[in-house]
Amino acid sequence: MDLVLQEQQQNTIEQAKSLLKKGCYKQAKLFCESNWGPINTWIKEEQLRISSTIYAHLGGDRNSDAITLRLYRSHKSSPKVLFDYWYYKLNNFGSILAQELFDKTKTLIINKEYTEDVIAFEAILKAQFNDFDQAEELLSNAQTQSDNKIWFETIRIRNLISQDNFETAFDLASELYESSPRISTLRAYFNAKQQVKGLKQATSFH
Repeated sequence: MDLVLQEQQQNTIEQAKSLLKKGCYKQAKLFCESNWGPINTWIKEEQLRISSTIYAHLGGDRNSDAITLRLYRSHKSSPKVLFDYWYYKLNNFGSILAQELFDKTKTLIINKEYTEDVIAFEAILKAQFNDFDQAEELLSNAQTQSDNKIWFETIRIRNLISQDNFETAFDLASELYESSPRISTLRAYFNAKQQVKGLKQATSFH
């Protein structure tokens, strides 16, 4: 692939990721298909990871899981693929098996670029086992090393809800959504507001 095509491919990937980050899943699908063809014909690692995210948010959970498994079997050395597989294991098989997988494979992540991803998943696991103090310590340490503070704050909000600290979660979620409105902060805000105000008021932004 020549340099021009490589640059075009990377630009498409970055624009697709930007759409996904905003929660524009249908738009991302249409945009990518206009550049790469039908979604079921994509074969490259980044294309497949994007298609997995699109499927997961447009009612195609089985397709998303199948892609995650396919990628893990063929790209086990890829940190991003491994992260996806960690979450697949947690969501489909529970925290015990996810912890076992994490313990066996976390040493494969040697690039410091991915440190925050490892810490975030470990914090999520700690919370699954109700070790919220350790989870908070991990999150606090990660935020001193990362620019991706929004992600860690959404994890913190979820942990506060799990501890029944609904008011604190709601205050944090409100502040986060106001300062950084996007799909992830909206979801955190809705979940926290539902605990404090109830479902009816959670669906209202008045």
